Amino acid sequence: WEAADFAALYQLLSTEDKTNLTQDAFVERYQTIADGIEAKNVQVAAVDPSAKPTVTDGKAAIPFNVQMDTLAGSVAVSGYIMNLVQETVNNQKVWLVDWSEKLIFPHMDAADKVRARSLTPKRGEILDRSGQALAANGTLTVIGIVPGKFNPVKDTAIPQMAQLLGISEEKIRKVADAATHDDWFYPIVTLSDDAKDLSAQLTAIDGVQYQKAEGRIYPGGEAFGLVIGYIGAITAEELAAHPNEGYSQSDKIGKMGLEQVYEKRLRGTAGGEIYLASSDGQYKEQIALKAPVNGENITRALDMKTQQSVYAVMKNDAGAAAAINPKTGEILALVSTPSFNPNLLQTYVPDATQTAWNEAVKSPFTNRFK
Repeated sequence: WEAADFAALYQLLSTEDKTNLTQDAFVERYQTIADGIEAKNVQVAAVDPSAKPTVTDGKAAIPFNVQMDTLAGSVAVSGYIMNLVQETVNNQKVWLVDWSEKLIFPHMDAADKVRARSLTPKRGEILDRSGQALAANGTLTVIGIVPGKFNPVKDTAIPQMAQLLGISEEKIRKVADAATHDDWFYPIVTLSDDAKDLSAQLTAIDGVQYQKAEGRIYPGGEAFGLVIGYIGAITAEELAAHPNEGYSQSDKIGKMGLEQVYEKRLRGTAGGEIYLASSDGQYKEQIALKAPVNGENITRALDMKTQQSVYAVMKNDAGAAAAINPKTGEILALVSTPSFNPNLLQTYVPDATQTAWNEAVKSPFTNRFK
């Protein structure tokens, strides 16, 4: 078990167990659970290594404990009992394991499932000198379709949605064509929570619905694009650049600006929970819990009004400007123009905006105060 050699583990099972359970099924179950809970550094030890088990009618029992590192932290599980039976194999008496799911976890029954889930911390917020949020956690609106209601009207609905959103019909059609369940919700785009008029127009179309989701909000908009930056889905290259730091393929990471500079302090530490679920999916027993640690809120010397005032004067030009308190050296504003609205990178980018970004002679993503 410690070496994750589950095929060798299977060879220790009794003849009856091997008759009722194939090696492939046994190995797959152990491997699936080990992968799901991210088990590492497994250590198995008898409760009393010096004690000799009592043998009765060719049976014996050895109590043992298990410790392992998991997505829910270091886990110590006690209460295991390894039941042994004596059999004759090749004219020799040998001890074999009378196996059941209770050797995976002590209270596990045959039909139970081991479940694991990551617990995501709240990302810390970035505040200006007066406490106004420059990067905050808030609510976004996810617009999507329910195929059973949408498909009958999709020939007229898709052009209508595309026009309202400013995106190609093809983007919507790809989602609709790939949808396989009539009653499921399939996301199309994400809107800021204040785009209520647009949301209302879209959801008036048959089969178009919305869901609320947590997301990142940048109240300063374009004025702070280059200095605050934004977060986005982590790439394979970024995963490789941050080994053993707890990132997964589904995480988001600071891409530029202060979101990137203060990534370690803002992201917090993920937690996790491992539990048993019964055959009908009901929560049965918690095995381990590691609470997430939320990220740190960071206050900077920047001033929202000063930054916006400088940006308003410069936004039609290409350049950089800083407003600095000469007595303290505090930076009250740090502007680079042209800029971009980081909120679009948390919701969706209309085709016209994407084209403008791509064709810009002076890129809004070039940091000119570097």
